[in-house]
Amino acid sequence: MGQESSLKQQVKKKLMEYIQSMDLEKGNRLPSEEKLSTMFGVSRVTIRSVLKELEMEGRIFSRHGSGTYVNPMARRIAFNLAVPELYENIIRKGGRTPGVRVEGVITEAAGEEAVSSLGVSLGETIVAVKKTFFAGDRFSMYCIDHFPKEQLTREQMQSFFNPELSIFDYLYRYKGRKAMWDTMRIQTVTNWQFPEINGPAGLSGDECHPFLLLKGINYDKTDTPFVYSHTYVDTEVIEYNMIRKKAYKYEPFY
Repeated sequence: MGQESSLKQQVKKKLMEYIQSMDLEKGNRLPSEEKLSTMFGVSRVTIRSVLKELEMEGRIFSRHGSGTYVNPMARRIAFNLAVPELYENIIRKGGRTPGVRVEGVITEAAGEEAVSSLGVSLGETIVAVKKTFFAGDRFSMYCIDHFPKEQLTREQMQSFFNPELSIFDYLYRYKGRKAMWDTMRIQTVTNWQFPEINGPAGLSGDECHPFLLLKGINYDKTDTPFVYSHTYVDTEVIEYNMIRKKAYKYEPFY
């Protein structure tokens, strides 16, 4: 299952690179499944699965009896909210150099949000890893990831101060848990509501500044939640977009 998923993601990445290289003024039709299968050296089943995923993301669309086409609007979107990615990659896609600063790694007692998000017991020890992300020299995001401490050693806890790897890499290394899917709740907030943003964002707190708050819960392969996060996004730097495929059923006219 893991190898199949890895192969699919590799093919998806290569196909996206191919799409980005296309001259859409000459046409936006993709090669047939058979030709794509030959191009990437994989089965048509894998190609079909990748195309279905890209269609769900709004990046391509199919016309019955005609073929599959690239959505020109989707290609211009750098930050697609429907596609979960590491924040460093999101910043890099925007044409800027990402930077990460770890603000702290602390333990705390689980409150009501941790209980509902992670299924832990009230008061159970959880870990909070706080990071600030920069796009070049500009603040872009402030993220707090929470997860159960469980059997993490002191040395393992210290490793979270190293920003070279994400917490997901570390949790896979230490606990063997992979994030397979997530849910996301989106709110608009200000630094007056959440003054903890002021320091990382370089704000004095005198002026009210809006942020997009992404509340995410990540699930492993057993559909068990194991990380929940709060990410405050400065939309002057990172502008999220989304393309949605309409599923509305139109009633016929008589």
